[in-house]
Amino acid sequence: MTLPRRVVLGLPVLFFPAACKSPPRCASCGMVVDPTSRWFAEIEVQGKIQGFDTPKCALRYRLSKAPQGQVWVRSYYKQQRVPATAVLFLTGSDVLGPMGADLVPVEPELEPKFRTEHRAQQAYPLDKLTLPLVESI
Repeated sequence: MTLPRRVVLGLPVLFFPAACKSPPRCASCGMVVDPTSRWFAEIEVQGKIQGFDTPKCALRYRLSKAPQGQVWVRSYYKQQRVPATAVLFLTGSDVLGPMGADLVPVEPELEPKFRTEHRAQQAYPLDKLTLPLVESI
């Protein structure tokens, strides 16, 4: 007995749904989001978590679309998931993210070390970041 062609062609979809699933994408720029990346950031809004490829994308999204959301980033030196309110965002350094210049989240006590090692120009706490500033980086 032979199976109809549509049954045979449909079998991979039934048995391999993961192969049909597309990877998560950044809600800000559309780049594939890698949760293991040192640049990974998240925004939590009402219990839902949205992943972003970089802190810059997460902050751009928060400042334009989700102002009440809690932003989480990976700190530069310790590589720990921390609230964005617990770090300073440094700009103008020689450290580049996956899309070029980015806001580098650094623990406040390690800011002088980062400035010395990477020639950072400015440091901003989360509450001092504005959409025009983030867009200019």
